[in-house]
Parts: sequence; C-alpha cells; structure tokens
Amino acid sequence: MRAAGWKSRALATAVVFAVAGFCLAVSTSDTHAPGAAVRAVGTGTPLRFTNPPVATAPTEFDLGDAAFGSTITRYITAEGGLKPYRFTSVGPQSLVNVLEGFRTTLQLGISGVLAGSLPPRPTDPVTRVPLPFPSKTITGAEGFRFQVTVQDAKGSNAMETAVGMFNLNLVDSLVFRFAMDKLSDARLGASYLSKVDVVGGRGAINFTALSVSNAVTGAALALQDLGLFVTSDGTVVGRPLMVGTYAIKVQCKDSRNQTALARNLSGPDQVFNIVVRDEPVTSSELVTLQCDIKGDYRFENHDVLRYKGILNVLGLDTFQLVNSDFSCVLAGIALAGRLNEKGQYNAVLDDKSNVKVKINARTGQVDISVKRGWFLAAVGANSLKPGLTRKPVQVTVGDAVASSEVLDFETRTGATGYSLSFRLGRTGTNAAGAFQVVSVKGKDDVTLSGQPGDAWRVGFLAVPRAGVQDPAGRKQGFENVTSATVRIGAGFTEQLTGAPLRVSKGTITSSGMVGGGVKRLSLSKGRFVGRLETRTLSTKSTGIPVASAAPAYGTVFFPLGLDLVRGATDAPFSGEHARRIFGLKNQYRDVPPKR
Repeated sequence: MRAAGWKSRALATAVVFAVAGFCLAVSTSDTHAPGAAVRAVGTGTPLRFTNPPVATAPTEFDLGDAAFGSTITRYITAEGGLKPYRFTSVGPQSLVNVLEGFRTTLQLGISGVLAGSLPPRPTDPVTRVPLPFPSKTITGAEGFRFQVTVQDAKGSNAMETAVGMFNLNLVDSLVFRFAMDKLSDARLGASYLSKVDVVGGRGAINFTALSVSNAVTGAALALQDLGLFVTSDGTVVGRPLMVGTYAIKVQCKDSRNQTALARNLSGPDQVFNIVVRDEPVTSSELVTLQCDIKGDYRFENHDVLRYKGILNVLGLDTFQLVNSDFSCVLAGIALAGRLNEKGQYNAVLDDKSNVKVKINARTGQVDISVKRGWFLAAVGANSLKPGLTRKPVQVTVGDAVASSEVLDFETRTGATGYSLSFRLGRTGTNAAGAFQVVSVKGKDDVTLSGQPGDAWRVGFLAVPRAGVQDPAGRKQGFENVTSATVRIGAGFTEQLTGAPLRVSKGTITSSGMVGGGVKRLSLSKGRFVGRLETRTLSTKSTGIPVASAAPAYGTVFFPLGLDLVRGATDAPFSGEHARRIFGLKNQYRDVPPKR
C-alpha cells in the first residue's frame, strides 16, 4: 500500500448542512393525500438472517471452519426491516458465555463483524495428547454455537427482531482447504459483505476469483458486471446488480504456491453459489461523495488518493470512536489502522506513504487522504482503459458500521500516468444507487387539532440505481418524475403530484398541499441532495415520541421513506433509511449533546 491528500470540502458541507436554510414549521393537522397507501417505513420485507444454513440443521447458521489458534473474520448478515441494524449476543447462550474459560479474543460487534483469535487445541500437560474439546456445534463437531439477535431501527416486535443460532467449527489445520462452501444470500443493490477462508495454509495466502457464471443457464459473465468483487484476503464485497443464482469459482494459494482444495476435498478450488433476490427499496449505510486516485506509471511514491464519504455511525452507545480499529478498501487500495480518541489516524508507513484518516462520530463524515503512494498493482493500473471502470468501496469502523458500495470511476490513461475519479453527481456513477438520511432536526409543537407532535427538517441523499435500472447507459439522474410520496415512521404518508410538484433548474420541488403535512420537499435531479420540511406531525401519525418526552440518550430513530414515480419508461425509485435522534429541551437533534 502507498498513498496522498486533499482539502476540498464543498460538497460534503453542502450535504451536511443542506437543511440550514429551512424556516420553522407551522402548526397544522395531519392529512393524507387521497389514494396514497399508508405503508410504514421498513415493513417491505421481514427481518431475517442471510448467512448459509448448516447442512444438517437448516434452522441454524454456518460460519464455516476455523483452525485452532487462528485469527478469523466473519460477517453475520441480515436483510429486511429498516436499516441501521444492531447485532447483539446476550443471554445464557451468548457468545461471551460460550467462550468463558477459553483463551480467545473473539468478539461480535454491533455491525455484525465477528473477529478475533481462537483458542489453541487443549492438550494433556503430561502426554501432550489432544484432549476432547469441551464445546460443540449443533452437529456435534468441536466448536462454538451461540445465539445472535438482530434488531432493526424500528423496535423490538416480531417483525423487527430476528434470533438465530450460529455455528463455528474448530478443526486441526492438517490439510490446506477451504473453510466454507456457501455464501450469504444477497439483495439487488444492497450492501454485501461476506468472507471466504481456508485452513491449513502456510504464510501469506491470496484469493482470486477464477470465473463467474449463471448457476441455472451456465452462461459466463464478469464478476464486476455482477457488482461483486473478491479481494486478495477473501472478502466478498460490493452491491449485486443482477437478480439470480450465480456460481463463483475461487482459488486460494499460500506462500508455497500450493492451491487450496475444496471444503469436501473433491479437488482444487471452491465453487460458491450466491442467491441474489430482487430488492425494490434502496438503503445505504455508506455514501461516497468523492474518491479520486491519480498515479504515475514510472515512479514509486508519486500517487495520490482523496476520499470523502458519509457513514451512519450513530448506532454506537458511547457515540465515540475511541481507539477503534478501521479498515477500508477504496478501488482496490487497502488501508487499516486504529483511530485515536479524536477519531483520527495519521501515519507515515514503511514505504514512505503518508496516510491521514478522520471519521467524525457525530456527523458520520469520513475524510481519507494518502500522499506519496504507489497504487499500480492495487488498482490494476496496467489494464485500465479510458471510460468507466467499476471498483468496490468498503469501510468498516470498529463495532459501529461495516458497509460497501460499487462505483463506476471516470478513467483516464496516458503515457506516464492514470486517474480514477468519482464525484457524486459530477463524474462517474454510483452503480447501485443510494438513499441515506444525513441530518435531522425536530421541534415540539401542537397540531391544529391540539395533538402534540414535532415539525421536522431533514437532509438526505437519494441516488437512482442507474447501473440496475438504466441499461441504455443514459446519464444518471432523476428524470421524468411525475409524483413523490413521503413516508415518515409508522403511518404518515403524503403523496405529492400534479400542481404542487415542479421541476425547474435541475431540481424537483414541492411546496406541499394546502393543509398537508409536507411543507417543502426538494431534490436535485443530478446532484442527489434532498431536503424535507414538514408541518407539525402528531405522534399518532409518525409513531415517534415528542421531543420533550424522549430520553436524551434513548434508542429513538427517525424513519424516512421516499417513493418517486418516473414516467412510463424510467423505473420507479423507493428509498428508506433511519437516523438516530436525541431528545433535548423541546427539540430533537441527530447528534448527541456534549456531556
């Protein structure tokens, strides 16, 4: 790894403070547009785990094999409900209780990342003969079986919580082979993270995707066309861009150049099937605002990386990123380190590259710069061609968040150098689209009927899934919008159509209906920055307690849904996301007050 720096803040500032110019809402009664279906945000698909089941116990989930004494990373994943999710393991069958007495650092983060070192195989202190392992999986094999609960942003009833038992087999690493044979299920356009691993290899290991095909028809395709990528450490990352079942053949070699066998020892390499189901709703825990890479073919330590993005990091209980580990893969360039008490990481690496990382735990803004890098191999610079180049972006921060997306970079090549550029709404394309709430403010008031409620001012990002919905390759943007439906919480729905909805100067705007709950809505067709202002909405309508009655550090989320109808030829857009909010004196804010 090697890398570079930058200081442009204009776009992120415009996004984070997009709602600064809103005026105060006025009191009104809640109304719903005639014919607008009332659909609570986050009720489209029930919440469920997507990890592969154990072959002999389909109601349990398989985390694969791991060697005694090794260090592993696994991703526990889910779908449905309303993001962000929170993964926990509590109770008698919790991970902590199962691991009690073992020499291990294995931990589960609230983002679903399971990582740490595993205990060595116990042996008799006299004979050094291996002893029976005291913990078993559902199949009776040596290993760990523990319970995990995933909760979405809405609450804790049956539709909003899923509970599962997860199994990790511990094995002796006598044969160099794959540790699993299945991948987690996926949803079209949704962030995807999974991990393939091996046991028995020596030294550094390297994974390569050999081929991808439709598992039903056998037709071959490029992995990047599917929207997924296999990194050298075995992480499967991206956002699927095609529905169907696909077979991905993966090879792994160790430092001896030995090739790993399949998990069942049937031969070299492992074929993984992945099921991608349709998903009409767009939701994002990570949105990239800018990613620019410039490199020189001739000289080492002349390359530069600049990255800016927005994470939803407010799932943390402490609201701090004190001494958290972070890792990211930006267009193939891998960075990792440990943030300090200010959410920063600054280092000059052994190769003389200068790395600076800053993650704001309050706003979710991510700033990364690398100077004096050398990215030739990481980005595959020798095979780049002018036009669009598809690459993955992944960011993981401690327990807080693990998310990914797929970007199409505008690529330029020359005799001495190359460049990859993505700027939201300017250059390149966010292939799978995005929808994320980035700022929320609420203020206590009463409706005209005297009911208590809150008036809301919201900033959000909405990006159409051009890579999925626009195979003709037209410019990505919201064209031909004929109606917009705003949904907030459990029951508020208002459809904006006809005269209130206008398109001018590249922006979709609506002043709302007379007496309606939406006061003002705007969305840039090409820049993808949106603003929403409501009149006072009752708690009965939204399901959100009034600010004056909310605990300052309680688990309260603001859920937003936006549905756009886009003419006869453009596919509709539906986005849903939630942002954590904090009750202050007669108001809500999306960043916690300083203690």
